[in-house]
Amino acid sequence: MAVGVVTLLAGLAPPGGPQGSTVLACWSTVEPRSFTPLSDPEMPGFVRGQLGVLQSNYRWRYKLAAWRILNGRTLSAVERRAYLPPPASEAPASPVEQWLKARNTLPLPGPAVVPQQEMRLQSKVQWVHAYVTNCGDAAFRNAAATMQDRQKRPEITNALLVEWVRAQDVVFSNCRESFGEAAAIPAALTSDAPALARADREYQRAAAHFYAGQFPDAVKAFRAIANDSTSPWRTIAPYLVARALVRQGTIGGPDGSGDPAALQQADEVLGAILRDRSRRDIHDAARGLRTFLRVKRAPTAVLHETVGDLLRPEAASRFAERLADVEYLRRRAPSPTAENEDALRAPPDVADFFDWVDHFGETTDPEAVDHILSRWDATQSDAWLVAAMTALPPDHPRVPEFLERAATVGVASPAFATTAFHQARLLIRTGNLVDARQVLDRALAQPSLPIGTTNLFKSARLLTARSLDDFMRDAVRSRVAPPPDLLAESPEVRMAKDVLDRDVIDQLNEALPLSLLRRIADRPELPHVARTDLRLAVFTRAFLLDDLSTVRALVPDLMKADPTITSAIERFPALDDDRLRDEFVVLLLRTPGLRPFVPASSFRDPWWRGPLSLRAISGLRDNWWCSMSDAPRREQFFGPFTPGRRASRFSEAQRGLHADDTRLPPLVFLSDDERSEADTEWEALTQVDTAPNELGRRGLDWARRNPDDPRVPEVLHRIVQAVRLGCTDPSSGAFAKSAFELLHSRYGKSPWAARTPYWYR
Repeated sequence: MAVGVVTLLAGLAPPGGPQGSTVLACWSTVEPRSFTPLSDPEMPGFVRGQLGVLQSNYRWRYKLAAWRILNGRTLSAVERRAYLPPPASEAPASPVEQWLKARNTLPLPGPAVVPQQEMRLQSKVQWVHAYVTNCGDAAFRNAAATMQDRQKRPEITNALLVEWVRAQDVVFSNCRESFGEAAAIPAALTSDAPALARADREYQRAAAHFYAGQFPDAVKAFRAIANDSTSPWRTIAPYLVARALVRQGTIGGPDGSGDPAALQQADEVLGAILRDRSRRDIHDAARGLRTFLRVKRAPTAVLHETVGDLLRPEAASRFAERLADVEYLRRRAPSPTAENEDALRAPPDVADFFDWVDHFGETTDPEAVDHILSRWDATQSDAWLVAAMTALPPDHPRVPEFLERAATVGVASPAFATTAFHQARLLIRTGNLVDARQVLDRALAQPSLPIGTTNLFKSARLLTARSLDDFMRDAVRSRVAPPPDLLAESPEVRMAKDVLDRDVIDQLNEALPLSLLRRIADRPELPHVARTDLRLAVFTRAFLLDDLSTVRALVPDLMKADPTITSAIERFPALDDDRLRDEFVVLLLRTPGLRPFVPASSFRDPWWRGPLSLRAISGLRDNWWCSMSDAPRREQFFGPFTPGRRASRFSEAQRGLHADDTRLPPLVFLSDDERSEADTEWEALTQVDTAPNELGRRGLDWARRNPDDPRVPEVLHRIVQAVRLGCTDPSSGAFAKSAFELLHSRYGKSPWAARTPYWYR
């Protein structure tokens, strides 16, 4: 099989792999609430033709698969495997592990050298970190295979085999973090050693020069091997000469910038190999390396050829290799739709594919929309139909035509989910909620929908809800491929795979009155974790709205739901109003996880391993709340650890459902009285200060009125702590200072004063 460009680059291009996950900055795990695929679609259904609702943010390789499938060029079993990771039970040992396993069958003193495959390139800019795979997988497979072969050779004694392994350890010791360290080269064998052992040693010495970055020495050594008619490495040696010259030409110059003359020499060596019929065994590898050299000169032409291979089913035998190649090539070549001569020579299917990739998901530029529609008119292909349905704005004059066309797409078509979703989007945006609901009912009735697609259909149908029952039916969503290590042992946590998406959480927080929130919290279809979150939010919100009857009514349920606050709230129902208000302030200062809203994501969620309790302080400031009127800091209010929400409260796919993606759409099932009640409550909540200020003000007042209460020093300490670790504004420091001074002037000998050596602005 031909060696691909990426193979020859030895790792400069990013590898493909299984579905990715969002990584949070400054945190070591994944975002657990992902309801639509991010960069990778849901597998394995996607490559089998169940595309779901296509997303513009999919990685390029998946768009290529979608284009093929939409154009009737289904992926073969071989091609599908190129997209899928092997099952964990079938995953082979890595080449490094294979080598170490073979090597450790011999009784050798000392531990084996564990090579580092990635090597950092030199850079004049200190913070630039560029890496190359210096010691590729093939090196370790070759070493293991050679060792196994030499064990069978009569002329290789056990002592010689041990010596060979020790030399190989020296070779692999050059597989380290960076160039520039002293090279480790095995010593040559004496003339009385067997010819095979001497040939092997010369090969090891040449390889050591190569891995150590001594490319001229490697070229000289491999040329000598090529001229040695007795060496078993003679056939492959010219190819390795070319490899060393390519390395010299790309990263081996005096400043790490490469040596163009070495690339020309490599091309000449490869040409000679391809003209030599006696070296047919390495012709495929030589062609692959020559292709890499062509990339340096004509990347667009190579890109066209590679994409052309991928678009045709007959390329299945080389599909995985080409798929890796093209991810590298596409970043180094102009698009075939660009204004350049190479682009004009692109084959029609390649040009059409790049045109589609460039425009799919484009929904704002009128010229792009017109271009997409013209391509649909010209091709009438499903690929351009889904691009048109995705791009059409609701006020476009051709919307009725495309609504009619989308209605004819059969449920078995790979285009069905995308066209149905955008058919519903356009109907919702034009105010036709009845027809939109019919479209979504039909779509959601289909069996085996991808989870992310089901969630998107539910997001759309939520906007057509005719009753609270309808709303609840679409409120609960399932996370896309929740990582198994986030699902712990308890039944509550196992249920956490069914949770609430951002659009639902925002409606609960802003659009529904307290009376309706209480009813929702008792609904059986609400997952246990979401029910607890909602009850805690209603409990805190009721206090801030001075609805003390609701506070008292919720106490029994909360004592069952969260035992950590049982002792603090069990007396609440028996307290008079003034005493209840005071006790609630103490509770809030002691419980930074209590907030008047349902968080979009939190380190207190039970699907985090080792979740924080409501009473624990989060070192990442997931404590208390920001003012709900503080628009620039609304991100923390809605959940500080939800990525990609700074420009919009909705996911990328959900944005098109709304005329203004910074505002909540109305829920049509709410009565006028319910809507008015919700608006009044929300207005009152926006008058509540940020938590450190609100609690600082109320806590100081309580402390001054109750100077002999033994809890006063603790409350003062917690006010200072809230300013340090909560959501603050420029006025927050005054509360910390007042609490600090009162604590140290009146209660200076208390343990809480000792724990409060500073106050914070």
